[in-house]
Amino acid sequence: MGDAEIGDRVDDDAQRGRDPTVEQVPNTDVAVYHALYEPLPGGFQKAISVGEELLRRPGQEKNAMLHAWLAAAYGQQHAYEQSRGASEAELQSIKDKVVREINAAIAAEPRTRDLLRSLWKPQPNAEDRDLESFPPDDPDLTRLLGAS
Repeated sequence: MGDAEIGDRVDDDAQRGRDPTVEQVPNTDVAVYHALYEPLPGGFQKAISVGEELLRRPGQEKNAMLHAWLAAAYGQQHAYEQSRGASEAELQSIKDKVVREINAAIAAEPRTRDLLRSLWKPQPNAEDRDLESFPPDDPDLTRLLGAS
């Protein structure tokens, strides 16, 4: 695609209300992060799809932020499905994925624990609340992230 064609596409995207810079992010952990801010359910679905595909690439199992963003995406999915009356079995399946990703993030980089805890027990005015649908005394999250 030539420069003129790219410029035309960016202009066209802008006229349609899409952010062309976000849509052109390649499949990286940054794309997973950006998808978390897209409308539900498409945002978390995209984050999960891209993130799971990335995890199949060599070396990505040690990418702490990829695991953290996947935990956030599954947390969004949990809240969404919970609000739609999903069964306990469905919610438990999603929670198992959250726990798996939290474990992997902390194993890759222990300092992600604070970020993930802030998504579970956010400050009152926090924008990011991706794990808040889990109770504040959830035994699995408490074991992984600590009580405070």
